[in-house]
Amino acid sequence: MLAQALDKARTLGLARVLLTCNLDNYASARAMVKNGTVRDSDGTDSETGKAHARYWIDLETV
Repeated sequence: MLAQALDKARTLGLARVLLTCNLDNYASARAMVKNGTVRDSDGTDSETGKAHARYWIDLETV
C-alpha cells in the first residue's frame, strides 16, 4: 500500500515526501525503510504526547 501511495505522490510531481510513525510501530518503520526512506529524526506528537520517528524519501532517486 505504501508503494502505491509513493507512486501517486510521483504522479502528483512531488520530489520528496515526509513519513512518520510512532516509535513502537515496528511494522510501519520496516515498510518505510523497505520502500527507500531514510530516518531523519525523532520527535513527540504535540496532541498525543507519543514519540514518533520522521522518515524522508526522495522520489526522484527511488
